[in-house]
Amino acid sequence: MIDFAVENGDEILDKVSLKDLPPGMYTDLFASMMRWKRGNVKGGVNKLSTMRVSELREKLDKRGMDVDGSRESMIASLNKND
Repeated sequence: MIDFAVENGDEILDKVSLKDLPPGMYTDLFASMMRWKRGNVKGGVNKLSTMRVSELREKLDKRGMDVDGSRESMIASLNKND
């Protein structure tokens, strides 16, 4: 949904007020904007900050780590265990 919003931003801005978004969605929107702008790979390395939540959960699951939590807590867990 977030990727759709970024790709169709002009139409959405005409129809939806951003003031009604929950505060936590802004991080997801910016991450999606960065994926759209330059892709999910920078310098050949995946950037955790631009990954989809599902991708973060997959990385955590492969390491046998807890997959619950906010985007920020998942990134912190992955960074801590790198």
